[in-house]
Amino acid sequence: MSENSRLFNKYGVSQNAITKGILKEGLTTGDFDKYMKQSAEKAFKEGFKPSEIAEFKKQHESRLKKAQDAAAYNLKNRRGMSEYRKKSKGKASDTGSEYRSGGRVNLRGGGICKKGMNPKARNNNS
Repeated sequence: MSENSRLFNKYGVSQNAITKGILKEGLTTGDFDKYMKQSAEKAFKEGFKPSEIAEFKKQHESRLKKAQDAAAYNLKNRRGMSEYRKKSKGKASDTGSEYRSGGRVNLRGGGICKKGMNPKARNNNS
């Protein structure tokens, strides 16, 4: 980054700014890619070397990836989410009701066994 400090100072976007853009403004990867393409074209017109621009793009991609991970982490761990996940997780399994055996209510078992893994159980109630 030391050789491209002018380029980064002029067109660079910090990881923190990208994360805030994702979370607060709802910016997408496409929005950041458009900005990156425009800034690379401007930098080329201003006389920056293509190798410097390529390194700048590589740095931008790594910052974008880290910012997306940070945004996902922030969304997952925001205040109140753990209680929400606990509530929406579901109830304990149904052990005592009529519905626990599956199928129709009050008919235990699956009927007469025709074919299956256990040849001894054929023609018997399963």
